[in-house]
Amino acid sequence: MTPHLAAPLKPPSNRWSAALFANGVKCARAGGWLEAGLVALMLGIFILDVDLPLGVAPEFLYPAIVYFSLWSLRRRFAIMMTFSCTGLIFLGSALSPPGSPIWIDLANRFIGAVLLWITLELGWARREAREALEESLAGLELQVQRRTHELSRAIDSLQSELVCRTEVERQLDESREQYRHLFDHAPYPMFIVDLETLGFLDVNQATVRHYGYSRDELLAMTIKDIRPREDVPRLLQALPSLVDSSRIEGPWRHRKKDGSVIDVEIGVYSFDYAGRKARLAIINDITDSQRAMERVKESEARFRKVFDDAPIGMGIVGADGRFVQVNEALCGLIGFSREELSEQTFREITHPDDLDKDVRLVDEVFAGKRRSYQLEKRYLTKGGGMIWGHLTVTILREGEGKPLHLLGMIKDISERKRVEEMRGRLLNGIMTAQEDERQRIAHELHDGIGQTLTALAVGLRSVEDMDSAAGMLVQIRRLREVAANAVDETRRIARGLRPSVLDDLGLEEALRQYLRDYTVSYGIAADLQVGRPTTVRLPGMVETVLYRIIQEAMTNTAKHSGARHISVVLDHGASMVDAVVEDDGRGFQTQNEQLDGSAGLGIQGMYERAKLLGGRVDIETSLGRGTAVYVHLPLKEASQ
Repeated sequence: MTPHLAAPLKPPSNRWSAALFANGVKCARAGGWLEAGLVALMLGIFILDVDLPLGVAPEFLYPAIVYFSLWSLRRRFAIMMTFSCTGLIFLGSALSPPGSPIWIDLANRFIGAVLLWITLELGWARREAREALEESLAGLELQVQRRTHELSRAIDSLQSELVCRTEVERQLDESREQYRHLFDHAPYPMFIVDLETLGFLDVNQATVRHYGYSRDELLAMTIKDIRPREDVPRLLQALPSLVDSSRIEGPWRHRKKDGSVIDVEIGVYSFDYAGRKARLAIINDITDSQRAMERVKESEARFRKVFDDAPIGMGIVGADGRFVQVNEALCGLIGFSREELSEQTFREITHPDDLDKDVRLVDEVFAGKRRSYQLEKRYLTKGGGMIWGHLTVTILREGEGKPLHLLGMIKDISERKRVEEMRGRLLNGIMTAQEDERQRIAHELHDGIGQTLTALAVGLRSVEDMDSAAGMLVQIRRLREVAANAVDETRRIARGLRPSVLDDLGLEEALRQYLRDYTVSYGIAADLQVGRPTTVRLPGMVETVLYRIIQEAMTNTAKHSGARHISVVLDHGASMVDAVVEDDGRGFQTQNEQLDGSAGLGIQGMYERAKLLGGRVDIETSLGRGTAVYVHLPLKEASQ
């Protein structure tokens, strides 16, 4: 590219010429000297055209300018000059002074314009052809250089490949020797099988040792000969899969020379053996592990059966406290289903007052400070209730001994806790009753027998001071009556503690005497009916318990029922003694007094006495229909 014009040119005086001159200067500054000269020449031709009259035809000079503009390095310059020259041709027709007829001038100018574009098209085509030829020559030269370089590299690569092939053949020979060594001394049985004949092509020493055959014997056999006869159809069915698979899905069974059968896993690999299609088989004897796995499965099945069928609640808890597995007994115990428990932790079903101790023990087990623990705790049921459970927890570990889960076994002890609570209240009541009884006896002894003995002592002292025999006789008679009253009072107190007639004459006679005293004391008619009279005495404990239960039932009737009549029925069998105490009083509302902690002390005492001998007490009552107390005591339990 030629350097740009640096100095400004002096513009002409004509207005059109000045404008054209300014555009020419602008183009000259944007382009080189060639472009500037062509622009100046174009402007000069235009000025000449404007000064000459119509018909002189200086417009035929413009194609030369277009032709030389194609030499510019800027492609757009030639197009710009063609458009400019075309415009100036027709502009000159409007500005030139009159001369030839206008139609002659326009025809000449149209022909001049066509020549402009023809010149541009031909020059452009020539320029593109030249450039394409130059590019083609450059590309051809580059391709020749590239092919020469590639040929040189191919020659170098061929030389390197020859060297490498020699090295590979050497390494291949070494590899064959190493393979032979590894094959013969491998710890696992390995053999090569012909896929067409299924015969052994080669076996290693481990195969000979493991199966008991010699090498020659194995090479004369096929893979069908080392399998139990019943497994051969399965083998033939699996053979087609050897083409694409590197493993025969198993396990499989192989038969040794001594007839023993082993479980094996087989890995199969494609192998070219002396031009034959063969497979290399690697055998892993899993007989011991298979037997161990079967024992584990049997153990798991037994554990599963024990776990699922256990009569007590059992659950497996993870380290996060969430239930992993539970049995039906646990679900029935607390009312949640398996699915509901699987979404909870043991903390959510533990009573808040027992939670801290339970969590602390669990942490100690997972930390390895203890292997197991036992705890009596309360559980929250689905229905909002609460039960007591005896919890035994032990750790379940992974194979390497890492703590994995906790196994919890829960026995429902709610009944025992209720009984213990009832016994506690009963013992407290008994102790209170004993103290009250002692106080009553003390009052009776003080107010009754004590006063009587005091009066007797005072009377005896007065006898000592008497002089008259008649007065002494009267006083002695009076004192004898006082002593007789003291004896009667002492017997009455003794009968209240334990009637002697129960020891002397038995239960039936003791009840008859008690019923007579009961009628006198409370004004309630009472009668005794004996179902099967017998002369055989009941065990002493049975007589005492039955007497006290009947006594308590009749006392409750006298205190609370307002009855007018009470009946006692006694029936003595070979293994059981039954008694019924029935009144016609007002009755009361009850559900199950034996389980209800709100039952009175007397009723609780009746239940507790019967339970000590393995018996039971049932109460039937309703408002306005009286009350019936049924007592059932086994004789065998009492005699042991």
